[in-house]
Amino acid sequence: MGRYEEVGRMFEVIAQANGRELTPEYIINMKRRFRIEKSMLEERKRSGTATRYSVWDMFRGSNMCKKTTAIIFIWFTSTTASVGLSLYSFELEGDLYLNFFVSAGAEVAAAAVVVVAVGWCGRRCSFCLSSALGGALTLSIAIIQAGSTSRLSMFVVAKLSISSSSVVLPLWTSELLPLVVRSIGMRMTDLIGLMGPIALPFLFNQGRKSPGVPLLTLGSLQIAGALVALLLPETIHQKTLHTLQDGEEFGKHSTWKDCFRIGPPRQEAKNGILKNRGPQPQSPILSGEKFSICPLERRINNAKIKVSRFTPLSPIVKGYALYNEPTYSAI
Repeated sequence: MGRYEEVGRMFEVIAQANGRELTPEYIINMKRRFRIEKSMLEERKRSGTATRYSVWDMFRGSNMCKKTTAIIFIWFTSTTASVGLSLYSFELEGDLYLNFFVSAGAEVAAAAVVVVAVGWCGRRCSFCLSSALGGALTLSIAIIQAGSTSRLSMFVVAKLSISSSSVVLPLWTSELLPLVVRSIGMRMTDLIGLMGPIALPFLFNQGRKSPGVPLLTLGSLQIAGALVALLLPETIHQKTLHTLQDGEEFGKHSTWKDCFRIGPPRQEAKNGILKNRGPQPQSPILSGEKFSICPLERRINNAKIKVSRFTPLSPIVKGYALYNEPTYSAI
């Protein structure tokens, strides 16, 4: 049937490492969930109703459409600004090789900064602060007529900030996209983001006539990306999004106050355990897919699982969800 005992011991070690207590019924409930989900997968394969997702599925719901559009815009601005600042290192006064070395060192240091920032203040706050700071410094370099040393110092901090936001962005995007469209979404956003640097040679060529145009453009893009990122929800300490319905519900009821909240989302205590507010995502198997009830019920009976009731349009068992305790019992 499966290596449940080995998995149980592994979960106990993980629970102890996180300071949690694993109840004895957890493994038993896991076996029951596995049997039900396995039967549903087999029924789906036999009936030939396996769902294939495309890019357009990311724009179907209003909330998913808003988040996907914001993610695409953020990737475009972040990639363009990051590559643009790297190219601008050749335009700085002073030693060409030293400027490029300092620019590369800022990108390496950005990874260390992100490791601390994402766990302390969350993904959204880390991205918005680093992108806004980088944009402000980039605009300052273009506006303020300072010496070569001052310009280089501001450039290093700006490069460190935008590199930090570029490190946070893939992590944040992968957590915002549901599992069923995550790989498609990551490829699409990365592809669209790489379209921005195509225009950079023309932008720097225009900078020969107006030296401040490239930095003003790059700084404005960074600040615009930081403002748009405020519309996206925070993902730290949140359940993994499995289905498109989970992605549609996640962040749907956010308010304007949530956009400016710094740090992880507020949590409320339930049975002594801190849980996030809002609806919990469903199982990736027990989603709103249409199944024929009779074959499904026969498969579950063969697995010796007794359930109380089926909903008319989905195979969701009453009282069952991946993150809740099931109410069905074994025969």
